Amino acid sequence: MPFAVAPGSHGVVWGDSITQQGFFNPGVQMIQDALTPRRPCGAVASGVRDVRISGGSAVSSTVPVQPVRVTMIGVPGETAEALDATIGPQITAQAPDWVIVEIGVNNAIGASSLASFLAAYQSILAKLAAFNPAVPVMCLSIFTLGEQWLAGPVWDNAFDPPPSNPGYTPSIAEFDTRIQTAVAGATGTGVIFVDLRGPALAFEAANNTPAPS
Repeated sequence: MPFAVAPGSHGVVWGDSITQQGFFNPGVQMIQDALTPRRPCGAVASGVRDVRISGGSAVSSTVPVQPVRVTMIGVPGETAEALDATIGPQITAQAPDWVIVEIGVNNAIGASSLASFLAAYQSILAKLAAFNPAVPVMCLSIFTLGEQWLAGPVWDNAFDPPPSNPGYTPSIAEFDTRIQTAVAGATGTGVIFVDLRGPALAFEAANNTPAPS
């Protein structure tokens, strides 16, 4: 279940070029819109203002325009191993109240070792827990990588040689399984996995059929 985002909190999104290019900006804006107090007419109620209570006197109230502060730390080409090597000091510097981790597609592109990917992801979650085990952490699945339809998308291994063959490359699904394994074994109390890929492929199957030529 997704965690609650409290007004006034500081969230950090760690990831790769997807984060760096602003993929999550619309979602952040939705959070801001949901948490920003508004007048009955719909206008944003911000700053110090007088509120007239029906039948009573005016009282002063202060409300923020941006109820949450979100820091995006995205590095193009970033892998789980590279993020693990740098995230420690960043956690201390940022002191987040909640975290989103978006990492893995570059591991899939480079056919990284699944064992190395899992170890790095586990280390990332351990460092977050060492900072504060109560900080909620949302671990996102790898998204998509050019898939255009459900029956035979790239990276599903349908046409790959078997794992015993030197030409085998791990699929996105296998990396996502490792993320889920890391989440299941995390010591933090609010670590969750969110699948972005499944709904995205279902959308592609419904909206890009027949497959583009």
